[in-house]
Amino acid sequence: MAVKPFSRSPASEPVLQPVSEAPVAPEAETAPVPPSVSFLDRFKADPRTYILSVVGLLLALFVGYKAVFWLVAGRFEVATDNAYIRADIAMISSKVQGYVDKVLVTDNQAVKAGDVLVSLEIADSTTWVAEADAAVAQAVADAQQSRARVAAAAAALETAR
Repeated sequence: MAVKPFSRSPASEPVLQPVSEAPVAPEAETAPVPPSVSFLDRFKADPRTYILSVVGLLLALFVGYKAVFWLVAGRFEVATDNAYIRADIAMISSKVQGYVDKVLVTDNQAVKAGDVLVSLEIADSTTWVAEADAAVAQAVADAQQSRARVAAAAAALETAR
């Protein structure tokens, strides 16, 4: 299907009048002024002008909207299609559990094996140490009581013979 260009009627094209060198004296009778041409007639005569004007206006509005959006929020957004980073990452873990009190290293700081990275809250560990001491004391008491029973049983056996 071939696209045909818009056709213009010869009546709508402006007629150029040759300009004379000498000024022309106004005639006594002037030609009557033609009635003003309506918008619909002008649109039918050359629709490309109006269509391109509307498209240009819409394009300008869209570009203005995108510019304001970028200025307000878009310039702060970071996006990428390949989110690869190069870094040396090591898994770390603690020997005991607890809440972190202080972080003793900064971002991207080089550390070696054995360096202290964080400080844990002392309240939990103090409680665990006290519980462990109580358990040790209980075990020592149980051992002494068991030794006393063994000695009592040996004495009862000696008296029974």
